[in-house]
Amino acid sequence: MSEHRAAPPDERRMASDGGGHADGHEHGHAGELRPGWSRPKPEHVPRPTYWPAVLAFGITFLLWGIITTYIISAIGIVLMGIAIGGWIGDLKHGDG
Repeated sequence: MSEHRAAPPDERRMASDGGGHADGHEHGHAGELRPGWSRPKPEHVPRPTYWPAVLAFGITFLLWGIITTYIISAIGIVLMGIAIGGWIGDLKHGDG
């Protein structure tokens, strides 16, 4: 009879399931870091803004107006101008 051995554990699964790492050590937030590693510094994350979506609607209206009528294109151009102005205003004041 042949001897039956268990298959080695899948290292990727062990590292991603929260049960430890493939090297058998726990590397959590409260534990020590590996040599040469450092904790990431929190970066400023800009607040969400609607200006990119408004700009996308403006471009869509502009292109739709090319196919249909110039009035829709004019609405698209106005929306694009408002969106670009609002987005730049947010960036200028440090809000976004």
